Amino acid sequence: MKKTFLLMLGFIMAASMYAQVWDGTATSWTSGSGSQADPYLIETPQHLAYLSEQVRAGETYEGKYFKLASDLDMGGDKDLKFSPIGFFDEYVDPEDQSKIIDDSKYFLGVFDGNYKTIDNVYIYYVDEVNSVGGTGLFACISGNAVIKNLSIGNRSKIEGLDSSGLFVGTMKGGTISNCVNNAELSLESGWYHGGIVGLMNGGVISGCVNRAKITSLTGVAGIAGYVDGDVIIENCYNTSEICFTGMYGGGLVGSIDSGVLRNSYNYGKVWTPDELGYMWGAAVAGSVGWDDSWKIENCYYLTYSDGLADENTGVTAKTEAEMKGADFLAALDKGQGVWVADGQNLNSGYPILKWQADIASSISNVTSEISGDIIVDGHNVSTTIAGARSIVITSLDGQIVVQGDINDGGVYVPAKGYFVATVYGDGVKHSRKIIIK
Repeated sequence: MKKTFLLMLGFIMAASMYAQVWDGTATSWTSGSGSQADPYLIETPQHLAYLSEQVRAGETYEGKYFKLASDLDMGGDKDLKFSPIGFFDEYVDPEDQSKIIDDSKYFLGVFDGNYKTIDNVYIYYVDEVNSVGGTGLFACISGNAVIKNLSIGNRSKIEGLDSSGLFVGTMKGGTISNCVNNAELSLESGWYHGGIVGLMNGGVISGCVNRAKITSLTGVAGIAGYVDGDVIIENCYNTSEICFTGMYGGGLVGSIDSGVLRNSYNYGKVWTPDELGYMWGAAVAGSVGWDDSWKIENCYYLTYSDGLADENTGVTAKTEAEMKGADFLAALDKGQGVWVADGQNLNSGYPILKWQADIASSISNVTSEISGDIIVDGHNVSTTIAGARSIVITSLDGQIVVQGDINDGGVYVPAKGYFVATVYGDGVKHSRKIIIK
């Protein structure tokens, strides 16, 4: 038996394609009391479906704590539709147009993703008659609700109308932190769509990332489609293309009427095929309010010859070389200790959040008796580990780069940098950090 030193990665060790797969049913969790010290454990897709059922029935879980115990595969490729956790239902009183009725079913608890990934989730809510919005993993949150330390995988999709976001459809308060979206959003109708939140009327988004293309009509952005009220969005970034076919497209926010956007950047191209749209979009914030109730501070964007610029106060254009330099990192961080250099090629050399670097650096050496090894030959990765059937290459932040069967001779990794190779088989699951030069 040959000793091979393996590198185990916490949340990225198991690729989502090998996570537990949802069968469409819902069952209650069996572990935890819901306290901060002993949270309810979401261990299976059925547990997540049960949470959705309970919140939609009116249980807010205020003051209760949840923790995701493993990666989940929600069966989206089998056309299993996941109903958002909660239900947004705010509307004008038909008998008194001056009153707003809020019959929403909010999630008010704390959901800790534990740096795991929910992938292959087909989030669905469409009401053609009463389009009040609220489509996302969570339909709506408010109060002291918290969603943190969670990723949505790139095999996921969302189908909704107004106020659609991968994590939260409509946010009326609460906090979303340390969350990463890897799933494309493409909607042909509706208002206010974002990689993290659709519509935000209060609360805080902090330390979040959008890595997927966002395409829609009006109020389209990498982080939040529409922002108003007592809002803070800080220390976030968008890496992907934002395309809007109507109005108000932005790299970070589509439209901000009030609130604060600060210490964040965008290096995805923002564009529209509609020439008139260039009047209503920008590289960071597509539209800003008419008064002084909004504020943008210390935000940046990468310039493109065929993408939108941004002339809003508090926004600065940068070149790629500048954004990958030490001066930019210092300016972005402003002494917070939140941003760090991308020393492990997690983000193509652009600054990353410290929590991302900490997760990647939490790799510990362990000794495992296995027969064989993971082999890197140029850009080709294969294995001689006995019993192995497939191999998955992920970036250090958990994004699947390539996957394939061992019978095909391994996989080809097109990019250079640090990755994690994980080999699966009958009773086999081994990971090792690799470098492609």
